[in-house]
Amino acid sequence: MSDISAIESTYSENGFPAYHPRLFLKILFYEYLINIRSSRKLHQMTQHYTAFMYLAAMQKPDFHTICRFHSTHLDHIKEIFSQVITFCKEMDMIGSSKSINGILVKANAFPRQS
Repeated sequence: MSDISAIESTYSENGFPAYHPRLFLKILFYEYLINIRSSRKLHQMTQHYTAFMYLAAMQKPDFHTICRFHSTHLDHIKEIFSQVITFCKEMDMIGSSKSINGILVKANAFPRQS
């Protein structure tokens, strides 16, 4: 597990409880994975897409909060991201080859009436 104590130390115990830094890290890293670079888009994703809702634990931080977290902790985020990549390499989860699956599958999600 990555050490996020440097980020956590910037949080205050006073006032309304803040979003946990792990929430932001999870949605930001997933955002990087699927190539989204907009705080506004990320805010929309936490409201409408299941994967982001799950990662954000059904919390919906606004785009200002997301952007502020990203800009305030950018150096720490880079370091943690580097730790994650190193861990994935050690676990042999990252290879040198890439593949793209372009198969289109027609879905039928409409429930049948008996």
